[in-house]
Amino acid sequence: MFRTLRVIFCALVLIGTMGAGTKILGSVDGETPGHRIDVTQFKRISGNMVSLQFVLVNGSKAAIGLDSFLVGDKPTDDFGTIAGVYLDDGSTKYTVVRDAKHQCVCSSHLQFLVPKAKMNLWVKFPAPPTSVTKLNVNVPHFPPVADVPLTPLSK
Repeated sequence: MFRTLRVIFCALVLIGTMGAGTKILGSVDGETPGHRIDVTQFKRISGNMVSLQFVLVNGSKAAIGLDSFLVGDKPTDDFGTIAGVYLDDGSTKYTVVRDAKHQCVCSSHLQFLVPKAKMNLWVKFPAPPTSVTKLNVNVPHFPPVADVPLTPLSK
């Protein structure tokens, strides 16, 4: 009897957490029907940087070729990355952090997102002044995700 109650309790806990997903801080539909981005994390991190994580959702019937879909101003240098993503506070544009080899500190080696699938992506930016608490997230082929709250640096 006790074992049966324990199994039922565990099953109820599991069912209760099945719908508990990551909190979405902002979401927009893309230029193509079925394409969407969901901002899932946006926070200050050590090194005077900001970390952005978002989910690219392909609800369409066609694959998304990611080799040049989200690149920056230099497609040959940024091929297969999300270097075209940037932040703005209405007056200042914040572009991706780059390493010593001038590579984007972001998701890379991207090729395709198949239909009806999702992909988690990440990118780092220089941090704005501490007085800035919200920023617009700009992703190529999507309208800006406006006023995304920036989580302060954890101590």
